[in-house]
Amino acid sequence: MSFYRQTTDFDLGETAIENVFINDFMPMANGTAVKVYLFGFKCSQEVNSRKEITHETIAKHLNIPIDDVLRSWDFWEEKGIVKKIANNESYDIEFLSLRQLLAAGLYKNKKSTPVVTKSNISLLEASKNPEIKKMFYQIDQIMRRQLVPNERNIVLDWIYEQNIDLEVIIRAFTYCVEDRGVKHINYIASVVRGWQDQGILTIKDLEEHFAKSQSHYNHYKAVYRTLGYASKLPSAGDKEIIDIWLDDFKLEMDFITKVLTETSKRTSNINMNYMHKAIESLFKQNIKTIPEYENHLANRSKTTTTVNKKKTTTNKFHNFNQREKYSNDELEKKLGIKK
Repeated sequence: MSFYRQTTDFDLGETAIENVFINDFMPMANGTAVKVYLFGFKCSQEVNSRKEITHETIAKHLNIPIDDVLRSWDFWEEKGIVKKIANNESYDIEFLSLRQLLAAGLYKNKKSTPVVTKSNISLLEASKNPEIKKMFYQIDQIMRRQLVPNERNIVLDWIYEQNIDLEVIIRAFTYCVEDRGVKHINYIASVVRGWQDQGILTIKDLEEHFAKSQSHYNHYKAVYRTLGYASKLPSAGDKEIIDIWLDDFKLEMDFITKVLTETSKRTSNINMNYMHKAIESLFKQNIKTIPEYENHLANRSKTTTTVNKKKTTTNKFHNFNQREKYSNDELEKKLGIKK
């Protein structure tokens, strides 16, 4: 496959973009940030233009919110390829030469000693470590591109500073790119940090985490199905409640389902808070199995029947002594009727 460029007979202007941006920086950004950079760069080359270009102008031209424009400049400033120059209540944008930055990052000048940083040492060590080289190769395959030096340094920091297993790092890229469809290094870093906060540092820890997560997800679906919410996705709050039943109360799913089914029969207002109070009450009574729960229901039924008998309605008519029945002769005698 080849690419060709058609020649034209007229010139409407063109903008020259450094290959360093296309090769190294563009892959790490989202589409909006790339559009903002390219349009701003094009405006920076229009030296003869008398029309002032503002951030609002860019937002209107690209049909995006002004906040997206400002966030894009924040992103590129963080990457070190633009500078914000204060201008009254706003700021101008200076586009830095990427070739010059690249050269400055590799050496001070041809006669001086190369600048050696911690990151450079890590990269140098990594180039000699076959396991790390293999890891980066696998990550590049997952990303469908090579990581830029800044991204590699971030990954190496996970290894050297946070002692995270190489297989966990590979799995993090696989999870984010293939399962979540996100390739941004900051997102992947947040996933790695989240795992680290949960004490997940080895591939064994991660496998157990995924197994538990999958198991809990199936339990969420089972609970929702029992409550008639089969078509809904479990909310974060409902997940927390179910996790309490499973992890804190250590209840079996069959027991939970049984309680939900029986409790649903006694109310028209089915919600998780109501169900949680019912299950929490049983837990406090040390009722944790189906036989114990069925015995509880039976005892409650007997108690309810007894109470209902005691509450039988009574009034003065129930205490009324009925009159005696008399024969005709006795009645006439009582009334003093002579025949």
